[in-house]
Amino acid sequence: MTVECNGATYQLEYDLNAFCEVEKETQLNLFSSLNQGLSMILFRAAIYALLKPRQPEITLFQVGVLVTPKNIGIWTGAFREIFEA
Repeated sequence: MTVECNGATYQLEYDLNAFCEVEKETQLNLFSSLNQGLSMILFRAAIYALLKPRQPEITLFQVGVLVTPKNIGIWTGAFREIFEA
């Protein structure tokens, strides 16, 4: 899936290994939260995990800067599309 944001194109991809690495790095259980609603911390970590396979240089902090109140709808829409498909 492709997301256009701030004049750049980002590739999102579900990769279980990426989610496992993010859980290890953040000490967060992402999948247990999917059905309970995501906090902003968990949402940032999930977007990070979706970006990491295609943008390996991106950091968790950069994702936090990338997702803003003006564009969060783009990211939540992409997130839903991936996990509700």
